[in-house]
Amino acid sequence: MTKLYLVSIDIGNREDITLRALNILKNVDNLVCEEYKIGKRVMRAYDLGEKNLLQLNEHSKDEDVDELISDYLLKGKDLALFSDTGTPVFADPGFKLSQRAYNLGIEVVPIPGASSLMAAIVKSDIEMKKFYFYGFVSPKKDIREKELLKLKHFPNPIIFLEAPYRLKQLLTAIKKSMGPKRYINIILELTTKNEKIVRGNIKDVLSYFEKKPFKGEFVIILDSK
Repeated sequence: MTKLYLVSIDIGNREDITLRALNILKNVDNLVCEEYKIGKRVMRAYDLGEKNLLQLNEHSKDEDVDELISDYLLKGKDLALFSDTGTPVFADPGFKLSQRAYNLGIEVVPIPGASSLMAAIVKSDIEMKKFYFYGFVSPKKDIREKELLKLKHFPNPIIFLEAPYRLKQLLTAIKKSMGPKRYINIILELTTKNEKIVRGNIKDVLSYFEKKPFKGEFVIILDSK
């Protein structure tokens, strides 16, 4: 039976890929990535050889997903989808492809592995027996502030993701909506040589990044108090 593999790769340290993931990437001829440039870099890093590299990202149209279904999966050709980093489909464009595959009776096979979400939870000093994964807030200022205000009195820690260049804007919005004293963790560049955690109240953490601007991958964990 034709399969759509959802393959987790590393989140920064190339050694953090599983043997199973490598095996799938090496044996499936048709790979789906988010960006060709990064996809080719992944292929070189893991010595995958010659592959048919396809692209699916936030700019892709429904017709692009249909083509992947009709030209490959419905013709008996397996696809292996991977994100720029970490676990695919979770908060990324691969969801549409997996959803349509399910609806057509195509087998969808997750290949688990590295996840910035789980790595951040483990590294955090905030108790995470229960938490709420919010993901990405709106990039539009007014909508973003309304979203955050609704979360102000949420009883559990909240996890946010954001684009690498929007850290200061998001922290500014959190401070305005939640107040300056809420405790927060910013986990930076997980698994890389630059991995770091910045902890403290929102006011102090924002001040830190105003003095030391940061552009890179990060996860935000906001405490409930």
